[in-house]
Amino acid sequence: MEVMMNMQTYSGHIEAGRFYTKDGVVLPDSKEALLILGTAVKPKNINLEVWKRFFDTINASDEELPETIERLNFAREISI
Repeated sequence: MEVMMNMQTYSGHIEAGRFYTKDGVVLPDSKEALLILGTAVKPKNINLEVWKRFFDTINASDEELPETIERLNFAREISI
């Protein structure tokens, strides 16, 4: 197997069997190429700052945690 050097990557999409680069770059003819197909995945809407504050608050607490915690049901409705 031959190792390819000076590799370049291009982002784009395939339409009617042809590859189109995202930026309209024209690719050179007669070059060896490796095409990796994938599906664009949007990251989940995770608010990392909120989780960081949550865990920072827990870690800063001086309350002692019990050895076991009773099972919680977050789906039930309660009146306060």
